[in-house]
Amino acid sequence: MHFKRHLRLLLSLLPLLCLLQFQAQAQTDLADFMEAAKEFEGNTEAFEQPDAVGDGLGPDALRFFFLSAKPVKRNYYYQEGEEYKALQAAYNTFGNMHRVSARSKLELCDKTTQIVDGEEVVTYVPIFQLKVGNRTNLFAMFLPSVEPVEGKVIALNAIDFSEEMFPYNQLTFMNILPKPVMVMLEDQKTVLKPGQIMRSGYSIRRKGVGYLKVALAVRDVDGGAKLLYNQRIAVYEDERTIAIPIADPWGAPEIEVLTYRDSGVGPR
Repeated sequence: MHFKRHLRLLLSLLPLLCLLQFQAQAQTDLADFMEAAKEFEGNTEAFEQPDAVGDGLGPDALRFFFLSAKPVKRNYYYQEGEEYKALQAAYNTFGNMHRVSARSKLELCDKTTQIVDGEEVVTYVPIFQLKVGNRTNLFAMFLPSVEPVEGKVIALNAIDFSEEMFPYNQLTFMNILPKPVMVMLEDQKTVLKPGQIMRSGYSIRRKGVGYLKVALAVRDVDGGAKLLYNQRIAVYEDERTIAIPIADPWGAPEIEVLTYRDSGVGPR
């Protein structure tokens, strides 16, 4: 009688013992996986976040993010007083907030070094330019996905932090890719050329959160349509969101969409 009771108890505990053994093995497998990941030499360059410039400038400084639609490892140079300082575009993240002294025009230069009469001579040649005008609330500046042309200064696209340019309770989509893209924001559809902007309002559900469907497509070489992106983006009540397309971080032909939310505080 006692033997049968103990046997039933043992059988009832068997599933629990199997579960505990499975969890222990799963934890061991996960630990082994994480250790192996430490040795994995994958493509991490695209996720490096460049250092911010101009941290010591005062409240009148021109503040902005600097982004690229694809990984760019090179530095560009801008003039601050009598010096030229390096600036690098972020990718796959909005990165750090940069600051430069107030100005009506911001030029990014290429640094060249030559030997003249036996001495090293450094020159800075403008290759990109942004006409700032009287804007003090510049938000983001985008590096074109084009190669600089000798003797030509290419205009930069940018968006400022004003409510007119970046309104609340809307998603602002800006095409920073080098080619036109068909964009769908919920029920709206249009073709956006490089540098163009599209906006869409949205409905909020429970707890002040909603979702906006975003799809991107291009025409393929056969004349058909190729879907590059098709996902829902979370949006929030009394906030504003900017979305930009970037190249896939792992080099796939698809496109990723990078977003930035603002609740009214603004860049700091």
